[in-house]
Amino acid sequence: NKNATNMKTFEIPAARGFMLHENSEEARRIFTEDVAAAYFSDLKDLYGKIDFFLSNEDKRRSLAEIGYVTALEEENTYKERVAAALATITNKL
Repeated sequence: NKNATNMKTFEIPAARGFMLHENSEEARRIFTEDVAAAYFSDLKDLYGKIDFFLSNEDKRRSLAEIGYVTALEEENTYKERVAAALATITNKL
């Protein structure tokens, strides 16, 4: 799912979890970097961000809380995501 989202992209923040997501243009459009989620580009970047966020609980909690609010916004619910997918499929038939 390069540059895409999957269900975990929404379920992690919806459960009030901190999300450290592989770089994804689609995920960044929904969950703003360093506001609602954190992103990594390679293993070195991942390890560095793991160390950073394990040492910065306040920042981690802040991102998790804003991610939670973002995940519950109307356009991010399962109902809206399924409706958008069906509209895409219907338009291609």
